[in-house]
Amino acid sequence: MYTSVHYVIASGSMRTVACEIQVRTLMEEVWGEVDHMINYPHQTPHLPCREQIRALARVTSSATRLVDSIFATDEYMHEQKAKK
Repeated sequence: MYTSVHYVIASGSMRTVACEIQVRTLMEEVWGEVDHMINYPHQTPHLPCREQIRALARVTSSATRLVDSIFATDEYMHEQKAKK
């Protein structure tokens, strides 16, 4: 259910320094924080918590998709209005 995008950046100098940048939506951040609090460093033994975290991951994905759809619809409506 993990959907963040990771970028590893390394310097080109003689002394290599690397860092990792994680990119995620605000909703994904909430899911990640909840999951991390319950399942890190070991997965919770409580089945109801695991199931709720899985449900939260699905809701998070759906909410992200809905937000994308809202912005796409708004852009489309502005384009249609500009054509008139």
